[in-house]
Amino acid sequence: MGVRAIAKALHRSPSTISSEINRNKIESGSKGRLYIYYPHKAQDLYESRKKECHSKTIIDTNVLNYIEEKIKLHWSPEQIANGNEKVICVPSTSTIYRMIHRKQIKQITMKHLKRKDHFKRPAEKRGKFNDGGRTIKNVLKKYTNVKD
Repeated sequence: MGVRAIAKALHRSPSTISSEINRNKIESGSKGRLYIYYPHKAQDLYESRKKECHSKTIIDTNVLNYIEEKIKLHWSPEQIANGNEKVICVPSTSTIYRMIHRKQIKQITMKHLKRKDHFKRPAEKRGKFNDGGRTIKNVLKKYTNVKD
């Protein structure tokens, strides 16, 4: 089948099918360049690419111990991440929070951090008023001295 026929059968764009074929075609044949698309090989290539695309988890015990030590000294994750440590490669603030939530750092929970409560933003005051139940009719009566 051609690319357009495959695209129509799968309800996809022809460019999507074409790029999939080009991305996952495998060279075969001894003379010249003959490329063939094998779906099971394409799936294997996809899975290997998917495995490599994620950032690696931090399992260095020195880094974990350093973070745990600083949190016990009441440092915030922001202070730990932005510290000038040249010896240890310290992860970002969001990664430290993620590690705490996933319990990758032993004996440390969110309660060990400086701010134990969630920040509550004050209520919005603009555009809100309490007029004491006045209506336009009552206000007009007062200022125009109109009687019903």
